[in-house]
Amino acid sequence: MLYKILLGLGILSNVAAQLFLKSTMRGYEIFNREGGFLRGVLGITGRPFFWVSLALYGAGFLFYTVALSKLELSKAYPVSSAAAIVLIVLTSLLFFKESLDPLKIAGLALLISGIFLVLR
Repeated sequence: MLYKILLGLGILSNVAAQLFLKSTMRGYEIFNREGGFLRGVLGITGRPFFWVSLALYGAGFLFYTVALSKLELSKAYPVSSAAAIVLIVLTSLLFFKESLDPLKIAGLALLISGIFLVLR
């Protein structure tokens, strides 16, 4: 049970990292910066949410690594990937007002169904 919780924490960390990374990049133009692309990329490091994202990715990686020590990779990876996609779509709707159309809904339903089938 502990390893399933760690897998869940890894998924949540990854999703949170994605949200902070999106927040970092909102309104930031890398390609249109004075000083060129390299200066634009380096400018990201001055934004606090960039470092929060990096820390969350690191934590998620550690949680996932420990979870894999006991869980089957053939179950952990598909569940992790599909659950992250579902959570990203749902949180993107909430925080970034992104769109949800019938095809996305169908895709989410298939992903959720797939998670249950893989776990059987």
